[in-house]
Amino acid sequence: MNTPTTYVSRLDKIRKTFKKREYGVEVPRGEFPELILTIPDKWPYVKLAPWYDVHVGHLLHDSKLFERHLKWMTDEPYTVSWNGGDLIENVVEGSPGMWSQRTYPGAQFDEAVELLAPIQHKLAFAIPGNHEARTMRVAGFDIAKHYFRQIAILKTLNNRKIHPCICKLIQCRC
Repeated sequence: MNTPTTYVSRLDKIRKTFKKREYGVEVPRGEFPELILTIPDKWPYVKLAPWYDVHVGHLLHDSKLFERHLKWMTDEPYTVSWNGGDLIENVVEGSPGMWSQRTYPGAQFDEAVELLAPIQHKLAFAIPGNHEARTMRVAGFDIAKHYFRQIAILKTLNNRKIHPCICKLIQCRC
């Protein structure tokens, strides 16, 4: 007798590797968009390490340098990070650089989710860049929002659409 097999997607496998954040994330309602991160008292210091203009999928993306930075961030215990935009190259019809990407946007998306999985718990928020905005402009699909959900950033923020411009780090030594 054959027993049915359960399909487990690549993304499901990646999500099983996610760790719990060690700091609190709060999105207060107010006049200005803001994000409050509450850092544990036991942390002796905090290192802020953003990711900007990574361009996964571009021919000139320096994967060795990226891997070095990723290893540092994985090994550094008291780090808070965020995606500042243009995580993937995401060249779509009508955008420049059609021949400068090594893979198509869907593969870039999957690769970015997989690459950042080891540090997912250190990512506090993300800001979409102009490369993420390309898909929204051409297809009406918010690839940045989809990515943020897959890497479990917006889930932490109760699926509220926010564009943080103020981020407070709070560490109470009570």
